[in-house]
Amino acid sequence: MSTIKVNTIQNASGVEVYTNKAWVNFNGTGTIAIRADGNVSSLTDNGNGRYTINFSTSLADANHSTVGTSRDDSGYGMFLTFQTNATYTTSAVQIRTTRAWNDTANTDRDADVVNLKVTR
Repeated sequence: MSTIKVNTIQNASGVEVYTNKAWVNFNGTGTIAIRADGNVSSLTDNGNGRYTINFSTSLADANHSTVGTSRDDSGYGMFLTFQTNATYTTSAVQIRTTRAWNDTANTDRDADVVNLKVTR
């Protein structure tokens, strides 16, 4: 297999194309586990509905965009947000999952499925 190395990718109009720097699909209940990933070395369980996703290769800076989805064990969609006291770093991102639609306290809850994508 060949490796292509470039500093910048542009489309035919000269506009830069931004790529995923990391992505992961993981089980967030019980003993958390990665199902599939790209540039994710490990996960840390920080308590109910709180996770740290650690990157295999650090990003160039901490100015990345992170989006994701989550689902609880009964199949309901959940809110995936970023820990309010967490800062973006080049080596990891911290997230939290809640099922706020029926939980007025906005309690953090473990998610059966968590999908996360980091772009820069």
